[in-house]
Amino acid sequence: MSQDESTIAAPSAVADDAPELPVHVHGGAAVPKNWLDRAVMYATALIMLAIVLAVGIQVGSRYLMNSPIPWTEEIARLLMVWIMLIGGVVAIHRDAHTRITAAIRLLPVRTGTAVDLGINIVVFVFFGILAYQSWLVTVLSSHEILPASELSGAFVSAPMMPCMILMMLYILREMRTQAQTVAASKRAMAIAAATTVVALASVLLPLVLGVTPVAILVIGFLVTATLGMPVGFSLALVSLVYLISTGRIPLTILPIKMMGGVDSFTLLAIPLFILGGALMETAGISQRIVNFSKVLVGHFRGGLPMVTIVAEMIFSGISGSTAADVSAMSSLMVPSMKRAGYPGEDAVSIVSAASALGMLVPPCLTMVVLGSLANLSIVTLFIAGFGPAFVLAVAVAAVVFMRARRLGWPLERRATLAEFMRATKGAVIPLGLPVIIFGGIFTGIVTVTEAALVAVVYALIVGLFIYRELEWKHLTEIFVSSGVITAMTLWVLGAASVFAWIMAREEVPQIIGALFAVGGGGPVVFMFATIAIFVVIGALLEGLPVLLIFGPILIPIAIRLGIDPIHYGTVIVTCMGIAFFLPPVGVGLYIACGIGKVDINRLMPVYMPYLAALLVGLILVAFVPEFTLAIPRWVLGYVAK
Repeated sequence: MSQDESTIAAPSAVADDAPELPVHVHGGAAVPKNWLDRAVMYATALIMLAIVLAVGIQVGSRYLMNSPIPWTEEIARLLMVWIMLIGGVVAIHRDAHTRITAAIRLLPVRTGTAVDLGINIVVFVFFGILAYQSWLVTVLSSHEILPASELSGAFVSAPMMPCMILMMLYILREMRTQAQTVAASKRAMAIAAATTVVALASVLLPLVLGVTPVAILVIGFLVTATLGMPVGFSLALVSLVYLISTGRIPLTILPIKMMGGVDSFTLLAIPLFILGGALMETAGISQRIVNFSKVLVGHFRGGLPMVTIVAEMIFSGISGSTAADVSAMSSLMVPSMKRAGYPGEDAVSIVSAASALGMLVPPCLTMVVLGSLANLSIVTLFIAGFGPAFVLAVAVAAVVFMRARRLGWPLERRATLAEFMRATKGAVIPLGLPVIIFGGIFTGIVTVTEAALVAVVYALIVGLFIYRELEWKHLTEIFVSSGVITAMTLWVLGAASVFAWIMAREEVPQIIGALFAVGGGGPVVFMFATIAIFVVIGALLEGLPVLLIFGPILIPIAIRLGIDPIHYGTVIVTCMGIAFFLPPVGVGLYIACGIGKVDINRLMPVYMPYLAALLVGLILVAFVPEFTLAIPRWVLGYVAK
């Protein structure tokens, strides 16, 4: 993620003299200004299409010819590196890279622009260093041969240097625009200069003072990320300074580890599920799911909120993206609830709470990353998510029921048989997709990555030829936007893999494990610490970064304490779903408020009962492992560790 989706103006959460700033969750469409913009945009779309085709050829050769073509997987993994790089260029152009915006949102627009300018100066220098190191990697790997495709090893890293240069050009263009705003105020110019100095000092001063290398990572990351540097760049920058501090490790290890961190066939499920979710959201599938949910539970008091919970659980099982879920449900359900007489604050709160628990319903991109990160079965994680999702859904539904009774929320009429049959008929095709995906994964017929490909093909067929609500002219932008989201995710993954490698090298997991052992408390204290870390820090880091930073540290400790890794992983995912909607910094809340046109300051007191329900559900999931492990045990014969 969440992690997770467009650039949405945040509802007022700041002082009157502080203009609203955008919350950057995912790159929105941008009209190409020149040939360069068009070139990188179409290149992103073509690489996404090439990933679909490469995986498609592999799946086709496996099932139709019973003889998988070896080079298809290698090419698809190579394309993953390419989409991270070229999609990252488009994300720079659209100002869409994942970053912490909690502090930036509090600043007046000129001050925020000055801080951005100062950070961009640091990023520009960093990209210059990374461009040179990636060129060295390309030269060094030019004599290697990829085993399956027999291409030169240079093909993997070749796009990195030109993409870094393109990023520098785009940042330079952005800096020129920012400088025009900042130059009008000496105070703003001073803030820009101070930001640059503080950012550089945060990563260089620990190095100069000779403090422990871990301090370089922690201090530098906290400062640069808080100042608004995209999380992926911040992680890579502090990792670079760490490598410099050792004096023994070549700097080329940075681009090598970054590219290696995303070179995985399992992770190919990420771009495919993102693309499939975007296609389905455009194809009219979400509206039909809502219609079906209405005829099921819409006639109860508080029926539309119940519809939201049911529809979210169904739609989440299709989209795989929490940010896509909250965007779709906010667009569909908030206006409907407002028209029916529900307060806007309650409507947005219900959508947010439902979307938070929706992260547990597979397919879940966070589970894909977690499985790859901790070497856990993604299929088992998927199945384990259903029980906790139901627990949280019941908790949220209980709050809806009590508020509906106390506040006299409207009672909808029961659907007629004709309406029920019509809605059910309309839902057959949308509901067919999760059946195919889950059935294929759980029976072992397809892998998670292949199931993601099925989602893309299914959505294309339904949108273009059955519902005909997906237009050919929109496909390019859908592929581009999906490529941008993928690139944002992979940049964080790649940089965090270097960060995690350094943490392991410095034996940080062992140190933290020893602290827990000395402090006592055992699994109970450790589980509460996990909840605090992944909910609170997860809200600040906005999605996957918290998993990628703390996952490699805490998961081995959990196993040593006797906590089942599938159960622990599910608790982490539950925490991250709640963190995405944790006030006042949760990005999901700002997405829902932006679409629902609700002031976040007025929302927060109304949202508290729903947040409390989610936290109660989280505590139950954390300390009653049976909620997580019962279904995997029943379906897969899973034996808890």
